[in-house]
Amino acid sequence: MAKELYGLKILVVDDDKDTLELLEWVLKRAGADVVAVASAQQAMEALERERPHILV
Repeated sequence: MAKELYGLKILVVDDDKDTLELLEWVLKRAGADVVAVASAQQAMEALERERPHILV
């Protein structure tokens, strides 16, 4: 797979474990730097540490 998303920081938020893992896997394979979290609280904490280019 080509690295179409290389260099992009993406924060993925989903409370469904399988969906979260799938999105993280697909986005990483496309070259993205992914942070995956399972709740809004975790997302807010992640946003305090670093600003992503994209929030999913």
